[in-house]
Amino acid sequence: MDRVHVRAGIGQDAETISALVMQSRYSFFAHPDGRGTKAFMLAASPDAIRQYLLGERHAYLVAELDDTVIGAFGVRDRRHIFHLFIAEEVRGQGIARLLWQNGRDRLLDAGDVTVNASLSAVAMYERFGFFVAGEQVERNGVVFVPMRLVGETSAREGAMPT
Repeated sequence: MDRVHVRAGIGQDAETISALVMQSRYSFFAHPDGRGTKAFMLAASPDAIRQYLLGERHAYLVAELDDTVIGAFGVRDRRHIFHLFIAEEVRGQGIARLLWQNGRDRLLDAGDVTVNASLSAVAMYERFGFFVAGEQVERNGVVFVPMRLVGETSAREGAMPT
């Protein structure tokens, strides 16, 4: 996608990033009616995301197509992928991989990286080099699989996926 531009996320992106998360929410809810997701919904609200964007612990990249945000990649503490969401109309076109490659190089430390992957995203993260690091979890009404990528530091120290 030659017209896609990746840039740092800013406070004004909060509404759009929240909308991207909300667009996908039913794919990872444990219950179709969304019961038990209050904490998750609050954490994905525009106000919460604005705080992440402006705070010290989180960093975001966004992908834009014709000045429209079509994807978001957020990390916490340079070690945990917090958000990776792509607009429905451009999924399957390499936007997630583009954000991952940029995020890996610009936002993440060289050590191990973790993510709580939705069931539908496990295969994508495996293509990025992650492995399943635990059993499927249901928390705050959301179902996910903990995954891990062994970084350069761990690989040098001999850590291998278990």
